[in-house]
Amino acid sequence: MQLILRGDDAGASLAANRGILTACRARRLPNASVMAVGPALDALAGPLREMGNSVCVGLHVTLNCEWSDNRWGPILPAADVGSLVMPDGTFTRSPAALHERDADRAQIRAEIEAQLATLRRAGLTVSYVDEHMGVGWLPGVRDLICELADREGLIVAARFAHLSLKDVAGDGQLDRIAAALDKIEPGLSATDARVFITHPEAPSPSDPPDRRDPSEFRARQADLALLLDPALDVLLSQRDVSAVTYVQANANPST
Repeated sequence: MQLILRGDDAGASLAANRGILTACRARRLPNASVMAVGPALDALAGPLREMGNSVCVGLHVTLNCEWSDNRWGPILPAADVGSLVMPDGTFTRSPAALHERDADRAQIRAEIEAQLATLRRAGLTVSYVDEHMGVGWLPGVRDLICELADREGLIVAARFAHLSLKDVAGDGQLDRIAAALDKIEPGLSATDARVFITHPEAPSPSDPPDRRDPSEFRARQADLALLLDPALDVLLSQRDVSAVTYVQANANPST
């Protein structure tokens, strides 16, 4: 079985960059989903370029900003995508807010295209596309993403099934991952790749203030610890599971 280990929100902050780059450099994180609108993109692009093909880079389509500090907005001028932004020019806080205002689909398409172009201008080789905050559930948005991906030769992350930890018991994250893997029925879907999403962060005292809930900080630091834990390699090896990139898994996508 193949497991697509993915790190989300690269470029969102220096802490996110440190966490993802640390895991990638340790060869423990094969896939990094990058926010083109992220305030820390410039600090991320160079190190990612240096890693070459050892890291599979994805466009993390971002149309919302849930954080109170560290606000981000669109690549395009706010005046051109007015249905996507708040009065201050930053994104709304959730896909639900976009749904309530019936955000313009042409503006969404243009912004997604601009985000892809931004990553490419930064010298990153983009191989797949996924969604921040699951924004693809908005009517028509998943179709827009798929159309763009198919036109640009990108893999659509949403076409792969996730390794679900919902309703899985265990004393810790490793135990729950093991239980989730064990629930997959051999012969039915065990040959399809599964996606496991992480949000690794490595904060520093020098980082700007951040008013997110402390539990979120702990969860993101725990994700980094999980990726760096040799016990994860042991767990995957015992179950004959390979950690792969989207490109490696693309020959056998789950539908």
